[in-house]
Amino acid sequence: MSERLPLPTAVAYRPSPRTPRRATSGPVAPSRIPFLPRHHTSIRPPPSRPTIAIARLRNLEHLGAPPHVPSYTMSGWGLGGWFGGNSAAKKDAPKKAILQLRSTLEMLNKREKHLQNQMDEEDQKARKFINTNKTAAKNALRKKKQLETTLEQTSAQIMNLEGQIASIETANINKETLDALGNASKAMKTIHGGLTIDKVDATMEDLEEQHAISKEIASALTQGSTANAVDDDELESELADLQQEELDNTMLKTGTMPVHDQVHRMPSVANTEPRGKAPAQAEEDDEEEELRRLQAEMAM
Repeated sequence: MSERLPLPTAVAYRPSPRTPRRATSGPVAPSRIPFLPRHHTSIRPPPSRPTIAIARLRNLEHLGAPPHVPSYTMSGWGLGGWFGGNSAAKKDAPKKAILQLRSTLEMLNKREKHLQNQMDEEDQKARKFINTNKTAAKNALRKKKQLETTLEQTSAQIMNLEGQIASIETANINKETLDALGNASKAMKTIHGGLTIDKVDATMEDLEEQHAISKEIASALTQGSTANAVDDDELESELADLQQEELDNTMLKTGTMPVHDQVHRMPSVANTEPRGKAPAQAEEDDEEEELRRLQAEMAM
């Protein structure tokens, strides 16, 4: 039989002199307090929390408030949402859509060219093997048909995208036009805000009154000068006397002229027709000549 080993003797626990003894009196350790929230597990008061307004301005994701204060999720509450950032995004939405559609349209145009080149290659293969290898020729034609179907679909997509781009551009232009008209209407309202029919009538009456006063003042200022004015009839009579005197002096210097000399010096009347009728007569002659030429051509 095997020899039994002796059981180990129990050794009493003796704490090391370096290990501090657990306190047996005084307040209970915080970790032993049951059923308390986490922020109460420390004897020190919880740190001060920022206010909700400060947290929103800092664009925080979570406030981290105590259990009795609800937690606020700051997603979507950033500075852009508070200070009108969404309006700028809405304004740029049509431009982004047009850019995306144009990019897709460019890609489809490249695909259309590539499909057309592949169709041409398959057509050349079919023509090449039509007499030597009918199977290869049929395969080339079959692939050409598939490419043709894909090409038709791509062309339809291109037309659809072009229509969408035109619609968005038209809608954007209409919106810009409407906004411009709205701004013009607001400007007109601002201008006409202080204007009324009564004010306009009063202003026009004031202007007429001021014009009348101005005329009266001018008339009063010119009364002194009109008193010394010379009569026009007297001036005309004096001017006629001067002309007659000048004519008499001229006749005395030159002497009398025989009557027949005066007759010969008079301008003779032209025997020809007035020159103003010559262009009209020439135009009629041209029209008659052209008419005769047309009749001769019709007779031939």
